[in-house]
Amino acid sequence: MSAATAIMTQSERMLDSTNKVLRDVDEGTNVLIPIPQVDRGKADPKNVLAMVVSKSENGYRLAVKQGLLIGSYTRNQFELADRAFLTPLSICTDNELSLRRAVKEGSKCLKWPGNLQNAYTFQAFYKLPDFTNCL
Repeated sequence: MSAATAIMTQSERMLDSTNKVLRDVDEGTNVLIPIPQVDRGKADPKNVLAMVVSKSENGYRLAVKQGLLIGSYTRNQFELADRAFLTPLSICTDNELSLRRAVKEGSKCLKWPGNLQNAYTFQAFYKLPDFTNCL
């Protein structure tokens, strides 16, 4: 066996094992995109829930509730979600945004408590006044 044929058989085995682990994803499937540590706050989740909108040769086009994510994602950049949380009607496809902006807009700790109808969707930390001088 020559070196060229050994490399070819090894590459075929690597492709087969990759295709078994990272299966092809259909449109409408819910996926989880990991958020880099730099873009994540202390109270933010580690993943963003997205849905596959389209599939092409270059990768998958993903969308979150706020809009379409800029760019294409390859299969190794996201994981399959256990359940279908997003539907095609629940996502906005009118605007495009980056993953960083999607994390910021979807963050629960960046919303201000002034809007009472969404009071259950935020986390806020209030600093109590110093009462030591009052005693």
